[in-house]
Amino acid sequence: MNICEQCGYHLKMSSSDRIELLIDPGTWDPMDEDMEEPYKDRIDSYQRKTGLTEVVQTA
Repeated sequence: MNICEQCGYHLKMSSSDRIELLIDPGTWDPMDEDMEEPYKDRIDSYQRKTGLTEVVQTA
């Protein structure tokens, strides 16, 4: 559950992991997956880090 058993700290969770935890299987229908912002220089590193093209996942 991404919680430290010793101290109760909530560990980081990716948006994809959170969606998988919250949404019923087979009901997630992504949209705008290919949307990109005009300030590409600022988001390139975040896209590589997360594997996503945008900051928000919508369905």
